[in-house]
Amino acid sequence: MKEWYFIFMLIANILHQNSIHPYTLNTRYGTYIIDQPVLIELLQCPSMQRLHLVRQYGIGYYAYKPLEYSRYQHSVGVFVLLRKFGSSLNEQIAGLLHDVSHTVFSHVADYMYYTNDGNSYQDDIHEWFINQTEIPAILKKYGIRVDEVLHKNDRFCCLERDLPDVCADRLEYLLYGGYIENKLSAADVDYILEHVHYKNNLWYFDSILAAQMLAEVSLYLTEFHFGSAWNTLMNRWAGIALKRAIELNLITTHDLHFSTDDIVWNILQQSTDQIIQEQMHKLLHLNEISLCSESDSIEIIKTKCRAINPLVLVDDSLQRLTDVDVLYKNSYCLLKQKTESGWPVRY
Repeated sequence: MKEWYFIFMLIANILHQNSIHPYTLNTRYGTYIIDQPVLIELLQCPSMQRLHLVRQYGIGYYAYKPLEYSRYQHSVGVFVLLRKFGSSLNEQIAGLLHDVSHTVFSHVADYMYYTNDGNSYQDDIHEWFINQTEIPAILKKYGIRVDEVLHKNDRFCCLERDLPDVCADRLEYLLYGGYIENKLSAADVDYILEHVHYKNNLWYFDSILAAQMLAEVSLYLTEFHFGSAWNTLMNRWAGIALKRAIELNLITTHDLHFSTDDIVWNILQQSTDQIIQEQMHKLLHLNEISLCSESDSIEIIKTKCRAINPLVLVDDSLQRLTDVDVLYKNSYCLLKQKTESGWPVRY
């Protein structure tokens, strides 16, 4: 009897040592205890931890010093929102991993490899990137294939929706972006989350006020961050510096994809190459860019309008916010016109 007891205790101790303990996530959207082993392993894996050192606003962190907001914070925020709104495990994993393929400085790579046509480099390399990492082995342990958790999947309507709709990804970066920009208080964030819903593959609000609050943030962040002329110019200049650094073997394409912001930024700063230094000088003197009349401009910068026009439940029917709020309609249409026609700038 004692022999069986000792064997049982030995097995129990081995299982305890090898067990994965629950993981606590403290987020702007609440505290979550994660107990699914696959999620815990992914949260703790090196590729996800790297995102602590890749910033949401990319090169802007060095140019105009916004508050810290990492790709890790964003990815975890998207994950917990998907969890909050009842998404499947696979969609939660897709949300957690959706930004893991970002290069250093985030969207700078779009300007290195594309011609500002709206394509996303990190989306295009997403599956390739994941397959270079430890992530497939983690997924395989739990019977999940990489292709089952790719974020650009028509079945993941909670995670991804085309503009002007809300989705978990867009909801998170607007809520957190609005919060760190002092456009939303913690109570505002809670209020918006209380009045936004996901049902039958659609996101909608049951409160016009909550929809207005989030939509106004989307106007602000589009004009002064995502869709601003200086955001385009920053990414363009950083892209030139990175291309030159690769040509000079100061960094490699592997560094571009798998290193972190501060490491590569320090390499660029320490370079004595004239082309790199010219771009760095422009980045560090971003305040010298000014909007002006078209006749006085050096260049007209066309950008993408990333403002939302969410669905609102009014009298038992879903309507666009622009159909129930004339003031928002005017602001929304004006910003779309501005971004599409372009921002005249001098620098």
